[in-house]
Order: sequence, then C-alpha cells, then structure tokens
Amino acid sequence: MSKKKNSSSKNKSSSNKKKNEVGTTNNTEWNCGEFEITLQSDICIGNGYAFFGTIDTDVVYDRNGLPFLPARRLKGVLRESAEFLYQVKLLKEVEGNSIEDIFGYSNSQNSNGIQVGNGYINNWNEISENLDKLKKENILEELLSKEKILDLFTSVKAQTRIKDGVAYDNSLRFIRVINQYSVMEQRKDKPLKFTAGIRYKKSWKENLEKIAKATRNIGINRNRGLGSVTCVFKSKSDDVHVFNGSFSDRVETIKVFLQNIDPLIISGGDKNDTLSFIPGRTFAGALAGTYLSNAGTSAKDDVFFDLFLNGKTKFSNFTISVGNKSYYPAPYFLNKLKKTGVYVNTLQYSDKISFSNDSNLNTGNGNQPKKMKGKYANICIGEDESICVEEIEPNKRVIFHHRRGDDKLLYSQTALESGQVFAGTISYPKEHYRTLYNLLKNTRLILGKSRTVQYGKCQIININDKYKSENKKIEINAGDVIYISLASPGVFQCESGIMVDPEKVYYQIANELGFDKIIEEPKDGKIMDGDTSCPYCIVEEYIVHGYQSVWNLPRAVMPCIQSGSVFVYKIRKDAQQNKGQTLPYEIDKSWVGKRNHEGYGEIQMFCSKKIPYDIQGIDKKKQDQNEENNPSTQNINIPDIIRPMLSSICQKELYGCIMSGLLDKVTERKFDMSPSTLGRITLMLTESIEQNVERINSFKKFWDKVNSIKGEKGKKEITDLLQMYFCNKEGTLDSEKILKCTSNKEEKYMGKVMEILSVCQTERNINAENNDKKVKEIVKSFWGELLMEVLTNQKYLNKFSEGSINTDLKEGDKL
Repeated sequence: MSKKKNSSSKNKSSSNKKKNEVGTTNNTEWNCGEFEITLQSDICIGNGYAFFGTIDTDVVYDRNGLPFLPARRLKGVLRESAEFLYQVKLLKEVEGNSIEDIFGYSNSQNSNGIQVGNGYINNWNEISENLDKLKKENILEELLSKEKILDLFTSVKAQTRIKDGVAYDNSLRFIRVINQYSVMEQRKDKPLKFTAGIRYKKSWKENLEKIAKATRNIGINRNRGLGSVTCVFKSKSDDVHVFNGSFSDRVETIKVFLQNIDPLIISGGDKNDTLSFIPGRTFAGALAGTYLSNAGTSAKDDVFFDLFLNGKTKFSNFTISVGNKSYYPAPYFLNKLKKTGVYVNTLQYSDKISFSNDSNLNTGNGNQPKKMKGKYANICIGEDESICVEEIEPNKRVIFHHRRGDDKLLYSQTALESGQVFAGTISYPKEHYRTLYNLLKNTRLILGKSRTVQYGKCQIININDKYKSENKKIEINAGDVIYISLASPGVFQCESGIMVDPEKVYYQIANELGFDKIIEEPKDGKIMDGDTSCPYCIVEEYIVHGYQSVWNLPRAVMPCIQSGSVFVYKIRKDAQQNKGQTLPYEIDKSWVGKRNHEGYGEIQMFCSKKIPYDIQGIDKKKQDQNEENNPSTQNINIPDIIRPMLSSICQKELYGCIMSGLLDKVTERKFDMSPSTLGRITLMLTESIEQNVERINSFKKFWDKVNSIKGEKGKKEITDLLQMYFCNKEGTLDSEKILKCTSNKEEKYMGKVMEILSVCQTERNINAENNDKKVKEIVKSFWGELLMEVLTNQKYLNKFSEGSINTDLKEGDKL
C-alpha cells in the first residue's frame, strides 16, 4: 500500500513538473510571443527553384502566392545575431540562457529551445481563408491565381558580373525579390511586415529582445542591397486555436476535420519524404501529451488507458477531405483507363469487354487500365444504386534547406502543402465524452517532423457528430460477392506473430466479420462472380515506419497489408442462416485486425453487383464549372481585406489587355517623324508624368507641350495618335477611346474584369454609378504608361528598319 502511495506521489510530482512547462506559475514556464519583421529594402528568401530562361532564383511563397519567411531561415539569422552578441558580451551569461538553451541542442531527445513559426504577412490567416473561398467563384479563380498574387508582392531584377566595365559572358541572372512596400495598404510607401510566432521561457525574454534588435539582414545578396530588415520582439497571449462548435455526449463516433496551417512532414519509409495522410497514432499522441501535461494525471489512469491504450477508443487515419466528404486510398479493384479516363472495376473484366463497340471502354490502342496508386477516392453509391467516383490527391511540395557549419549540406524534403483539410473519425466510450472534448479544445496541434520550426502546425476547423458513414454497412445475401477493401494499412496477428500471408489474412477477416462459415472456398485462387472469374484477393505488403520522439529513435518496423488491398468473398447460394441470424442480414463494422486504436485496419465494404465494370467518374474542376457557368459579379461578396489586392490585379489585367491591343494597332505602321523628334516627345512625356502626381492632370501638361512643337510633321503625327486612342480634339482624356484599343477577342474578358474592379470600389453609401466613374478614372490614369510603350515600340521599329536597309549582301561583303 505504501509502495502504491509513493508511486502515486511520484507520478503526481512528475505531472506537476510537466504542467509547469506549459503553465503560468514559475520561471520555467512557456510563454507566447512574436517577432515583427519590417522590410527596409527588397528581400529574396530563395526557395531553391528556377524557371529556365526567366527566373534563376525564386522566392518562397505559399499555396495562394503570398510570400512568407520560412521559420528555419528566421531561426538561423536569429542564432547568428545571438552568437555575435555573446561574443561582444551583450547577452546574459547565466545558467539556462546559453545559445544552446535558447535555440536547442542538436540531436537532443527533447526540443527544449524556442519554437519559431513561419513569418507571414499581417492578417495572413484572414487573407488566406478569404482567398480560398473566393477562388471557388469561377470568375475569380483566374484573377486570384497563385501567379498573379505573387506578381503583386514581387518584382524581377536582373544582375550580371562586370569586370573593368565589361560584362562576363553568360553571367546575366534574373532574381525575384519581395517588394519592400506593401500592396495591401492604401499608402504606397508603407513597408511590408511579417509576423512570426514564438514560444519561449520567461527567463529568455530579455535576451530575445536584444537578439531581435541585432537582427538586421535576412536572405540572399545581403551585401548587394537586399535583405535589410528591422526585427522587434513582442509578448502576446497564447494562440491555441479553439475549434468552433461542439459534439453531443449521446454519440460514440465523431468526425474531426483538421487543417494544416504550416507544411506537414509525417515520417514514413523515406526520411526526406512524407506520408500523404496523418496517422491516427500521430493525432492520438498529441492528445495524450496534453492529457499527461495536466497536474495529477498519469499514464496509469483508467481514463488514459481507455482513451489511448486498451483499444476502446479508435483514432482513424486522417485522409484528404473536400467539404464533408471522406476520401480513402483507392481500392485496388478501381482502375482508370489510360486514354479515355473512364473508371473501371477490374474484378468485373471479361473478354467480351475487350471487343466492346464502346470506344470509351475498348482497351485497344494503349487504352489499358491504370492503377490509381497514391490516389484517394470517394465511391458513392446512391439510394437508387447509382454509383460515382470522385478522385483527389493531396498536394505536396519539395522544400529545399541549406545546413551551414562544419557539416554543410544542401538537401530537400517533401512536405504536405499547407492549407489542406484532412478528416478522420474518433470512436470513444461515452463516459469519457467530457475529457475528450477538453483535449480536443485545448491541445496545441503541432504534428510530424521539425515541429519546433517551420512545420507541423495544425488546427481543428470542425467536428461533425451527425455524419453518415459511407461503405461501412453491407447486407449479406445468399450468392452475393462482397469486396472488403482496407481503408488503412491492416495489421494481422497469428500465434507466431504478425502475418502478411494473403490466404491467412483472407480467412481471418472473414472470421472477424462473422461470415467465415458461409463463404465458398476459392478454387485455384479464383472466385466466380456470375460468368466472370476474379482473384480472391489483390494484396500488397507494406512496411510501417515511424519515429519515437521520446527516445529520439526510429520505431521498430512492422509488416502489414497496404491500404487499398482488396479481399473478395462469395456467400454460398444455399446459405440460409449464419450464427443464429437468418439471411439476409446486415453487417455494420469498420475495423479488422489489430491496433485499431492507432488507425490500422479500417475497412470499406462493397457488393459486386452494385459496382459494374464501367463507373461514372466526376472531374472536380468540371463539376465546379457546371454548377455556375456565368455567375453575376454583383453578387460576389469581396471582403475589405481582399479588395486592395483584387483591385490591383484587375488594374494590371486591364492595363495588359489595353496595351496588347494598342501595340497591335500602332505597330501596323511606323512613325515618319525623325528619331530626334521622337526622343524629344519621349522626354516631354517623362517630364509631364514626373511633375504631376495625378496622372490625369499630367496629360493636360503633356498636351500643351505637344502643341508647342514647331515641326508640323511631328506635331501632327503625335496629335493624331493622341486623338485616335487617348483624347478628344480639345485634349481631354476619353476613357472610351482608351478601352477601344482592346482586341475583339479580349473584350468579353475585359468586361468581366471591369465589373469586378467596379465591385472592388464599392463602399458604404456609394452607388454603382460612382463606382463606374472611379473605374473610368483608373482607365484614364493608364495613358502615360501606354503612350510610353508606344513610343518605345516606335523607337525600336526605327532601329530594326534601319538595320534591314541593305538586304542584298553577298558572301564576303563587310557589314
């Protein structure tokens, strides 16, 4: 008894110690703060990618094209600043405040240093959420593309290597940089700011403030005018995300929707690659850590056993999700014809199909079934027994890193792209509803590898306790052929240990589902489904890898049956009863095998007569387009935070359409004026624009200068050009004339852009007529850049024509 009491006291002490690490009571507590980084120049944070012939060094940006500062780079420059400050003795040299204490020890068992997040632009969460919603409007999908948004925040600079005033051959390089000034502000001189979250111990605060102030540069070409920043450290309240809504205490299974805010790396067999899903054991581990961090808790608690150890609570794998639909690894019977893209059930294939008159199904000319390896599918069977397939694949990206120091290394890691939604289920005992609810509400979800910097931050965005499970129930009838597909890797055990023998697994699954006594035995590995002979299983073995962060070691590998594997069973035709139940009866079961509480062994069940050879498929992009082919721009609600960005994109698109059409029309003929006159007119234009901030007012100044030209030929030529494309005879800008420069093929697109631009101008108590006036003023403001393009175009037309005067050169003639 005494021994048990001491053990309990020890556990309580341990629990209090863990609680102190996340509490608010002593000097070793963890606090939340942020680094605010303000650009003092353009900056380039390289992402390792290049685009041949256009960009040699690109910047880091997210799924929407918004640039950000990767946490690893930020932590690296902060550590450089700290090392410098320690050298000049400007940082405290006391116990617990060394560089290793603050930034962590390499290859340590625990991540005891600061935890730094990516640096995002201000209001990044709100901007990203709104962009994701607006992209679903077909009319905005193209305007809010990743490329167009990135173009707003960045520019491309050219640089070359020069010696003695002469450029080296093949040394011209193009580098994309993040612009110093923010496109999100009305003022054009307001610098762009990034905010990076940080978790730190209270005793480090003073040193972190000094380290932040000492951080002045980040990125490449720091000694070439790029990367100048100011950095400020600020304290703030905890940023644990609280999910919206709740779930009933009357249910035993809930569906949880999880979004990864940062890129996510889940350990698999390849240390530089990631799994395409979040394992149930990973999510369960995060909740278990929160449970044990509370004072007075222990891993020996009955509640802890029920939730995480004894299998009463089952955490499924979290797979990619769209809306409320779940997508599971595509069953191996589901293939896709290579050329026609038709989904087919290969278990229903027969020789008759190969000679089909239907060109979509004919497997000749290379139109062979192709496995959907790595793809996820939602197989929906309607009440009318109609069936359709929706296919999806998680987005991944390769991220490059450069390790410095004595062990220099350039390496890459594949990560799940940020902003994706994953869905999984939790089945739990009702009596632990309140505990589970609190764990889901209060757990800081940072999953996978490199959790202390750049990767892994997730949040729960929804919990559904009324969801309808798909393909988890099936009715057993005599003579039916049933497909059992593994929705997650399956772990099966026999007396000698883990087994992957397909035949043994086949019978074990039948036994667990309770129909092992009424199935037909496969003959020569085949099952007869009507006139069609199909294999009794399509199986692939898989080795489960993992990482044990507590020990800082890889987990022991474990063989299993890969998700997507299919087992085929045929119920005997003479079967009437099974274990006291009269056929037909319903099976309602979601799991087979061992370690279900970690996400292994989830299944889907299908009846073969409901899944024919050819299956209707849905193309998600075409489906979205068909839902609303011609939406009204006036009905689109554009949030205030997005309007500056969308307005700038629309103006760029509008300018591009006008410029393209104008150059096509003007290039048809060359000016007759002399190059010197053309040069003087270009100078007049430059001076008029520079002397007048308001572009519309500057046109009047330019008009007066043109009328002062003494040479009638040049004066008439430029005046005719202005009156044809820019203004009336009195020299007043005409927006209608400018808009008519657009080519006919772009008129429809430009009309939509102008409508959206008008919506972006909408303010309270402002009517549509005033918005149209604002758009026309914007169009008029383009005149200076458009005319400069025309004059530059004419300058080079003159050069090309002069260079092509002598077209009768013979071999041996000197140029």
